Amino acid sequence: MEVKKFELVEYEAGTFHISLPDIWDTQVDVKLDTVSSSQTVLDGHFATNVTVSTEQLSKEMTYEQYFNDHLIRTPNVRYFKQVSPTSVVIVNGVEALEYVYINVLNKEYPLLTKKVFYVEDNIGYIIKCETTAEDYDSYQNVFNHIVKFNPIVDSFRVNSTVHDEGQEIAMYINKLINIETNGALNLPASSFKLISEHHQLFPAKTEQDIQAVKDATSDPVDIELLGKDITPYSGKILSYTGFIVTDSDELQMKDEDGIFSDVYMILDEKEAEAEDEEEKTFYKVIIPKTTKGLTYMAHGRFWAIPIGWARFKNEMGGYTNQLLCIGLHLDMR
Repeated sequence: MEVKKFELVEYEAGTFHISLPDIWDTQVDVKLDTVSSSQTVLDGHFATNVTVSTEQLSKEMTYEQYFNDHLIRTPNVRYFKQVSPTSVVIVNGVEALEYVYINVLNKEYPLLTKKVFYVEDNIGYIIKCETTAEDYDSYQNVFNHIVKFNPIVDSFRVNSTVHDEGQEIAMYINKLINIETNGALNLPASSFKLISEHHQLFPAKTEQDIQAVKDATSDPVDIELLGKDITPYSGKILSYTGFIVTDSDELQMKDEDGIFSDVYMILDEKEAEAEDEEEKTFYKVIIPKTTKGLTYMAHGRFWAIPIGWARFKNEMGGYTNQLLCIGLHLDMR
């Protein structure tokens, strides 16, 4: 599969901004408050495209109500076959609804469409990303996680939105996750909400905040359950023990303002004796804006929220699983 990569250009309509591929044909209508952008070279018989449409709502609606109202008003909706569960996503620091479906009406080249429904200041926004079902996977880096860690949907912002301190910190942590995973992972909506509401705990620095982290920790969850389905545990504080297997500065990351954050690879204590690298579980823990400098083989307990799984190539030529986490507190020495 060829992964598509593009440079982005930011466009401004009437009430919003969005970044789109620079070589696509993009039309902005400020009066109608819309943007449409499509590739100039066809994928088979179809031009992959992204559009943003807006409408002034006649009454106050949530994004769920707007989504349901849109489906009722959409012709041929019976030909839409949903391909993944409707999910809550974070756009512009605010919750929105994502709906992915395939239009089976066109038998020759079925179209796969992602729509994101967003409501702000009584205006309904729909961000639509569309390509052929055959090419959808190759455009995931355009629709979700494109070059420069600047997702199209995440680049969308409404001009009037004002973020509070908690939302700003959650958006910053999401940016760190994008950088660390090359755009492969984002903060789940539940984790975004937790960080926004309790941002002083990321990380916890005072004795009072550290105790608050411990008091809010969920019951123990076996790592195998996270491997099967991480979704039920998003937005929950979990705690594990293990050994740090990297030096303090080996994985340290720096943002565009030169601010450092510690990143530790931690080997699960239960699996430290396993001989097969592929049977071991590692936690990759990001501690935002912190440089504690913990040393190699420091041992102890850590508290974190799980984000998602990734794989890295090990010294034996195989692959080892790692769970990316955002750390709240490490008690390791």
